[in-house]
Amino acid sequence: MADDAGPVQPRRPQWWERVPRPWLWPLAALAAVALVLFVLFVLWWGPWLFTREPDYGLTAEQELKAKSDVRTALVQAVGGLAVAGGLIVTYRTYLLNQRDQENQRRERQRAFDQNQEDLRQRWKEQERTYELNVSALVTETYTKAVEQLGHDEAPVRLGALHSLERLAQDNPPRRQTVVDVLCAYLRLPYTPSNRHSSAGESNASPVGSGENKGRDAAQELQVRQTAQRLLFDHIRRPHGFSEGSFWPGMSVDLTGATLYDVDLTGGSVSSASFRGVTFLGGADFSHANFESEADFSEAVFTGTAGFWSAHFTVGASFVGATFRERVFFHNARFVRAAAFHRAHFEGDAEFEYVILEGGAAFNDAVFSGAGHFKRVSFPFGAWFTGAKFEGVAAFIDAVFNGDAFFNVANFTSDAWFTGAEFHGDTRFSGSVFCRSAGFVDCQFLGAVRFVNAAFGGNAGFGRARFSSIALFAQASFSAPISFRGAKVLHVDDPDLNRQARREWPDGWMLRKDESDPTQGTLVWGDGGEAAGPVEAPSAAT
Repeated sequence: MADDAGPVQPRRPQWWERVPRPWLWPLAALAAVALVLFVLFVLWWGPWLFTREPDYGLTAEQELKAKSDVRTALVQAVGGLAVAGGLIVTYRTYLLNQRDQENQRRERQRAFDQNQEDLRQRWKEQERTYELNVSALVTETYTKAVEQLGHDEAPVRLGALHSLERLAQDNPPRRQTVVDVLCAYLRLPYTPSNRHSSAGESNASPVGSGENKGRDAAQELQVRQTAQRLLFDHIRRPHGFSEGSFWPGMSVDLTGATLYDVDLTGGSVSSASFRGVTFLGGADFSHANFESEADFSEAVFTGTAGFWSAHFTVGASFVGATFRERVFFHNARFVRAAAFHRAHFEGDAEFEYVILEGGAAFNDAVFSGAGHFKRVSFPFGAWFTGAKFEGVAAFIDAVFNGDAFFNVANFTSDAWFTGAEFHGDTRFSGSVFCRSAGFVDCQFLGAVRFVNAAFGGNAGFGRARFSSIALFAQASFSAPISFRGAKVLHVDDPDLNRQARREWPDGWMLRKDESDPTQGTLVWGDGGEAAGPVEAPSAAT
């Protein structure tokens, strides 16, 4: 309704609504008497006035009829005036009634609005009182539960954890606070018993020392596992079930915590810090979604770690992380940078089919097991400077769209780059290949440098394509090397083919193709390919 918009504004009354002033009443009475006398005068003397002239020549009968007609006309005129006056009075009465009805309606509306406003105010007051009571109850429950977390008895601590979980489930604004409390409890110093420690932690201090003094180790482990389960159950999106238990948008800070058999499959968090966390047992983050930065720096994974199809939206840091068993990143998606500086992979590192949308850095990383990067696409650069591959390094069919830096990398076992494409600046300067190095069918579309590289085993560049700068200056070969079927493009470009732009290993030279003078073939010695060394074995063998 229009009147609901605000209070009724006073309006100026119309002329028919105005109340006459007191001094006008006598004047109105006098005017009425004069009007009545005038009407009587006209009715009585009017006919005589209209017929008194003798020049009209009327007979007595005609004069009588004329007077009668005049009276009739005057009566009709006066009657018309009376009717008009009656209409005016009736219309004014109607307007006054309408005004009274409008005023009554406005008054009723004003009373209704005031009543509604009073009800709203009472409702707000009751709601505010209820919220204050609930807030006080929640605060009391929260405070009591937090205090009970410090109790020496494990059942009391377990009850406190469940109280906090129920409180957060029923009060969404409190969920992040409860998550922070659970994370803080898991971050408390804790020394696992020897049967829960890995072999590398056998020299840990005994249970019952420090923060754990006075607490049974098995019971404390149960409490921690309960806290971990309650936390992960609510940040893991369920599949095929109601999502009422899922707490979206949570930030998790477990820096330095000790966790057991982590299962965060399908988890979704705003941000996550697992910096320095010790993962005892397996750790499964498959299909997990990290909406902000995920920090696993200096973390230790004692069991198998799985990041299948995990989604890292902002950035992922595994700087200095240690993987004691196999780690799987199959089909994981890194929207921004993936940092693995100084990471140590003691088991096999499976990065096959990883989706990288930012740079990937493995500088000074150590791969004690095999490093599998099959068909991985590096769109904005790959840094493996100083990396150590003690197991097989497999970059088969990998695509390096940006620069690729393997300077001073050490390949203790076989290194396979079969079918790889290098679109940017590629550098293996100072790298050491202790066993076979396979670059068969590689496409070097940008500059490639093997300056001061050392090849201790067979090196195969069969059917490789060199489109830009290629430098093998001061490279050493302790075993046969082969460029059988390798092609060099743009041999007619004087800038590319001048000195210090294309330097091949000793004994190998470029021979232009007769069918296409813009490309050439690398041949051994004076062009007798059969006299050259044997080609290195392929990755399949």
